[in-house]
Amino acid sequence: MSTLEVNKITPVDGGTTVQVGESGDTINIPSGATLANAGSVTGLPASSISSGTIATARLGSGTASSSTFLRGDQTYAEAGGTLVKTASVDFESGTGANFVELQNCFSDTYDTYMFVIRRYLPEDNGDNFYMRLLTGTNTEVNASNYYYAMRYYEDTGSVGGPTGAAQNKFQISFGVHNGQEEGGLSGVIWITTDKTDNSGNAFKFTGTTGALNANADHVSQFGSGTFLDTSADVDVTGVKIFCDNQVRKIQMICYGVKE
Repeated sequence: MSTLEVNKITPVDGGTTVQVGESGDTINIPSGATLANAGSVTGLPASSISSGTIATARLGSGTASSSTFLRGDQTYAEAGGTLVKTASVDFESGTGANFVELQNCFSDTYDTYMFVIRRYLPEDNGDNFYMRLLTGTNTEVNASNYYYAMRYYEDTGSVGGPTGAAQNKFQISFGVHNGQEEGGLSGVIWITTDKTDNSGNAFKFTGTTGALNANADHVSQFGSGTFLDTSADVDVTGVKIFCDNQVRKIQMICYGVKE
């Protein structure tokens, strides 16, 4: 192997490009050598960034990917934040629907979820808001394992709320006004599924909502519910939303919470 010893290589005749080797050649940089760069570098293959000497020496430990990013302290972190959208529904119909499903929103990836209900409107004034579980291939769970205790407080000072034991569905709200101007029902529901623990509870929720009732009184509601079985017996994959008659509109997003 011959050796060329020079201090500088420049393009010929005032050019701006210098080529080292031909396509398919291997350009070796010996161990212990330093590659100094005073400008920008483009065209590096992904492997030179995600592994090997450059990744370890210049980017810190870890592996770069589409779901990770490099912090200023040269450590890697997952991208996407704490909440990861797993499913959503945006339904509206002038004739209404018997129910709306949010399918495949639960998985083994997360144990905790947040439902954000932007708006729910029943077709008929004063209908209640119900929820039932889906499992497997979106099969409705109609067993009498639903337990819940909800509480409401009206602007009139009236208090109350629906409760249920060994029912075949959850009742989330008590009477919702069906007017567009009244805004429907909105709120946040937190859910735990404990899928990483097969002996853990199959489904539990706590939440708060707000709506006008059939008399246009404002109602604040809060409460919780439990599906009394384990995730080993009931592998919950989604939920079915329905009311006493028909659903006119619902906008709802489910987020998984990273642990």
